[in-house]
Amino acid sequence: MPRDDFSRDVIDRLAKRAGMRCSCPDCRMPTTGPDASEGITNTGVAAHIAAASPAGARYDEAMTSTERSEIKNGIWLCQTHAKLIDDDEHTYTVAVLEDWKAVAESIARLEARGFEVRRARPFRQLEKKIPKLIAEMREDIRKHELTREFIVLRNRRIGYNPGTTPFFTYFVEDHNEVMSAVKIMIHYGAIYDAGNGGDLHVEVVGDVAQRKLAVVIALEHEPREAAAELAENRQMMRRPTGAGAILKSGIFGKEAGAAAVIERFGSAAEGIGVSVYKLSECEAGDNHLTFPQFLKAANFYKRAPAIFYLNEPPHGFQPIQDFRRLPESPEEAFKSGLEWAIRQARERRELALELRADLGEPIHDFRLQASLKDDPEAVGAAIRKYLGVTQADQQGWRAKAFDNWRSAIEATDVLVFMVPRLPLVEMRGVAIADSKLPLILINSKDRTNGRTFTLLHEFSHLVVRASGISGLDFEAPEPASAVVEQFCNAVAGAALVPADWLLSEYLVRAKGQVKTWDEDELAALATRFGVSREVVLRRLLSLGRTTKAFYDSRRASFLAEYAALEDRTSTGGPPHHLTVLSQLGRGFTRLVFQGYYDRQLTLRDVANHLNMQVTAVPSIERAAFGMAG
Repeated sequence: MPRDDFSRDVIDRLAKRAGMRCSCPDCRMPTTGPDASEGITNTGVAAHIAAASPAGARYDEAMTSTERSEIKNGIWLCQTHAKLIDDDEHTYTVAVLEDWKAVAESIARLEARGFEVRRARPFRQLEKKIPKLIAEMREDIRKHELTREFIVLRNRRIGYNPGTTPFFTYFVEDHNEVMSAVKIMIHYGAIYDAGNGGDLHVEVVGDVAQRKLAVVIALEHEPREAAAELAENRQMMRRPTGAGAILKSGIFGKEAGAAAVIERFGSAAEGIGVSVYKLSECEAGDNHLTFPQFLKAANFYKRAPAIFYLNEPPHGFQPIQDFRRLPESPEEAFKSGLEWAIRQARERRELALELRADLGEPIHDFRLQASLKDDPEAVGAAIRKYLGVTQADQQGWRAKAFDNWRSAIEATDVLVFMVPRLPLVEMRGVAIADSKLPLILINSKDRTNGRTFTLLHEFSHLVVRASGISGLDFEAPEPASAVVEQFCNAVAGAALVPADWLLSEYLVRAKGQVKTWDEDELAALATRFGVSREVVLRRLLSLGRTTKAFYDSRRASFLAEYAALEDRTSTGGPPHHLTVLSQLGRGFTRLVFQGYYDRQLTLRDVANHLNMQVTAVPSIERAAFGMAG
């Protein structure tokens, strides 16, 4: 049967009636523009609401051929959403698409008459979270309708004089969590960034929607200095060549001498696209970066651009204990990549907490707890019981051991994230022991069986409530770290390779009193338990089935193998959406999509939270929920 396609006139009218934008309310992207040869490029699609042929989505056999090809049956979409609505006709029904179309055409009609239209968002959950602050804002707006600016100060001892500009003032001492409240308002769309380095603007909720305020957050150092610092920072933010003032703050650090300059600024200069000498001059305040170079600098140093407008660099970021004790581990403060990974993980945790609350899904407290005085064997057994892992389960996992241990851990409301592109020398794992949704980070560069041990090691950190960064050296020489690290190593080994199970294995029983082990024997046992050969050998040592001398002789070769694996260049790999799914975990990814289905998030929010292009979102959605295609 032939398709009932739209005529060229219908296609043209559909596009123009939607304002040449995608009609999906979460998208609204332009679909036309100039090409390189003074022509026009078009990425829009005149999609059928009810399918043009029987094999299509939402086909209605009661419609006539003429009705299927009329403008009433069409909707203008970008290519991504044109495909999406046909891939999932159960979600994108005729009623949904007709609603999209009506809203899109209404918006286009208003915009054509000079109105600016912003999409409203339900604020019921927001009002539940911060009712007192929003009530106070509403009352202030009602009394002073022309005032659009407010400032947040720590307490009433701090003064601020903006000149002739009227403003509202809110105090931390009145609203204990006002800083967090501002972040929540940003997430809900109650606050949006006006761009160009200017102030933030707020759409106040409820019966005063569409009214705008400017937000300035004052973080005081000393009460007498706060107003002056804030006023100066506001002036700096308005400077078109502010990068020089930013760099002069010393945020990048200082060092003298040509060799020191190259050593200090070499990689940064390359990443920003300037010479090391120019970057050094900018640091000293004798030169300026262009604004694009400044944005590259912010990206290279993994800092929000606003941080660089401070008069002084912020205090160093060292929020959790550093347990790293690999021989080559750096002893300076966290490097930017690791710091960024920890910050990003914490932001994802905050998002997960918020989405779970909005969706009405309870979060279980992390209940399992032990002390460093407990028997590691008993704690390992308790972990297996807590996670519900049996010997029969583990025997069937083999090459999928890490994935299955991770799923068992995530099922207890623990977030597990993989960290890409971070050297193993910087970290193998991170544990952040919060009571709700504690975090585990695993370096994706670690070998597969190594990841499994790291995962259980970091889980052991959660059990003893010891947040920290681990290098997982079995022979940690520093007493301060050895107590925690060696305990967590022992617990992880006991959980992964239970003593009774290992000692009952035929290979172990057949050895008798022989304390040496060949590669094939270790490899066979490692495969059986889904761990590395070193973990097996370490367990044999702890159970008296090998000697310390033999273990030490084999450990050197293990370390050489690990170094070779880290140096090996990766070729190929899975599709990008599967890599992202592996990094974020199926549970977190599904939660983000549930937020989208519940209309807590837009499609662009989903893409941002998953760090993907909007066009790739359907691929990761299918993978996360195990759908074919």
